[in-house]
This record gives sequence, structure tokens and C-alpha cells, in this order.
Amino acid sequence: MTLDFKQEIQSLFLFHTQNYPLMQPQDAVKLCYQRAFGAAHFCGSLETAKKMLAEEISDCDCKNIPLFEMLDNKQNRVRLSLCAAKQHNLPLDVLAKAFVLDAKTTPQDAVWFSQALDALPQLAQENLFAFSRNEMESYLKQYCSNPQAVSHSEIFRNAYQPHYRVFAGQVSRLLPLIVSVCNQLSNFPAQKRLCVGMDGFCASGKTTAAGFLSEIFNAPVVHMDDFFLPPELRSRKRLQQAGGNIHYERFSQQVSPFLQQNKGFSYLVFDCAFMRFGSERTIPQSNLLFVEGAYALHPNCMGNYDITAFFNVSPEIQKSRILQRNGVDAWNNFRTRWIPMEHAYQDHYHIRESVDFLIEA
Repeated sequence: MTLDFKQEIQSLFLFHTQNYPLMQPQDAVKLCYQRAFGAAHFCGSLETAKKMLAEEISDCDCKNIPLFEMLDNKQNRVRLSLCAAKQHNLPLDVLAKAFVLDAKTTPQDAVWFSQALDALPQLAQENLFAFSRNEMESYLKQYCSNPQAVSHSEIFRNAYQPHYRVFAGQVSRLLPLIVSVCNQLSNFPAQKRLCVGMDGFCASGKTTAAGFLSEIFNAPVVHMDDFFLPPELRSRKRLQQAGGNIHYERFSQQVSPFLQQNKGFSYLVFDCAFMRFGSERTIPQSNLLFVEGAYALHPNCMGNYDITAFFNVSPEIQKSRILQRNGVDAWNNFRTRWIPMEHAYQDHYHIRESVDFLIEA
């Protein structure tokens, strides 16, 4: 067991044993399973997920429970309390869609799970739990003969009435943003449009996130890639501007005036592959709109947003994703051109420090 792994699992169980001191060996294994595999085993069709949510939420009567509990230090694996969701009046269809989409993208970490099971007896010996090492080893001997998802122990259920859903896939990091959208939509005027601006570095997951949010809320998306700067405007002076490589003049004319109005509009799409204007994209009437892409929050775009988010990514993850997605030749171009331009824009306008949500890759 490495030092980093030991610190991670100690931190995980220290938090949960403080909040759930009556945790039994079965509950410790369940927590490890959730951390390693999420809830993909628990998720069927959208209709099934919604029906099960409705049935379980109807039984929730616990008050003043936090909406989220973290299952790892990076906040990528989360338990969402259904009791708290009920108090927040979160729509069932939104929760069900988010849960199903997340389950489809949950990574399976069998290696972590195996290491965690090996670590549990030692944690019990260090008095982290209310049960002994012998009790932990006895349960593991039985469990490891047929490892699978388990339920909470009867003691845990009676004491804490657990009602929650585990999010451990790509949707998990969007949960606070999803909740904010739900809360604002519930009181938003029908004639207006709630608009969410999603800026961030390349390969930070903006487009993927926008796709998930579009599906969860059945809402359209405007992509900043559609406003790539045409060749005739790419003067040296223009490209030396912070964020000057986006066609913010066209965005401010064709998109910005409609961001707050609940009616349809259209704009021209610039085709980067052929370096010319292509088709026209139509955005239908809707009470919600997502605008995603690098430079989405550029002041010259004149975007008036109700919620803003910045998608951050470490250099290591960014490089890995670009190499996988675009190849070595493209990576060299990103490394020497596009990434420095994005950082110059961020450093100049301090977008990351001024948004409502900072979302880490």
C-alpha cells in the first residue's frame, strides 16, 4: 500500500466514520465499491431510473442533510442525497437523466477496489471503525468468495435512513452547476431565457459537458468554435490581442442580442476545416441556453450570462487528451500556438477567478 493510497483511504473513512459512527464491515465494503465502480450496476433505463427515484424520494423525510458527500479527494465521485434533493425541489426528470448519463461514463477501478479491501483490516486495527479487525476479516472472507455490489447493513439503514445516488462518471463534476440551473429555472420569467456561459482551456471537457447538459435539460448549445476568426481578419495586431483570435464582433451581433430573449435565432457557422463560412445554425426558442468554448466569456463578445463556469485542466491531462484526440502533429501546434493564446487571454481578463463555478478536469 503506497503512502498516497493510504492517505486517500484513511481520509475517506475518517470523514464517513465521523458522520456514520455505526458503520459496519458491510457498509465499509459498500463505500469502497461505490468509490471504485459508482452506481452503474444500479442503473437501468431512464424510465426505470425515474420510477425508482420517485418511489425513494417519496419516502424521504430527513431534514437539513447536505446535498453532496464526496467519495474522493478530487471531488469526482459524489453521493447526492435524495432527501436534500427533495428539499431543493430538484426535478425528477433532471435527476434521472443526469444519473443515467453519469452511469454510462463511470470508470471501473477494480485495482483500487482490491487495494481498498486489503487495507480495511489494517484500518480496523487502527481503531478507525467501531468494529474490530477480526470482524472486518470475517466479513471479507465471506464477501470475497462472491464479490459484488452490496446493500447497507440493517444497523446502518435504521440509524441513518440512507437515500442517495452515487455519481462517479463525467456528469459528477457538473452536479453543482446542474443544481444551480434547476434553482434559477424554477423562478425564471417565461419570456426570458436563462443563459449559461462555459469558458475554459482546450481539452478541459467543455464540449462534452455541454452535450450532457443539453441532453439533461433538453436545451440548445452555441459553440464558440463556430466563431473562429476568418483569415482576412487575422492581422498580426489582431492576434496579439488577448482573445483576439475569436470573432467576437460577429458573436456580439448574431448571438449576444438573443441570449436573454426566449425566442429563436440563427447565426453563420465558420468551418475551420475549409476556412470559410458554412451552414447556418438555428437556435430554437427555449428557456435555457448553453454557450460553450474557449473565449465564451470574452468581454468583447458582450455576452450577458446568468451563470458562468470555467473548465480547468492540468497540463498533464490536457496533453494526454490532445494527443489521443488530435495526434502528435496537432499537439505541437496546440503547445506552441493555441494553448499560449488561451493562457494569455485568461491572464489578461482573469476569467477563471470571476466565474460562479470552477470545474476541474
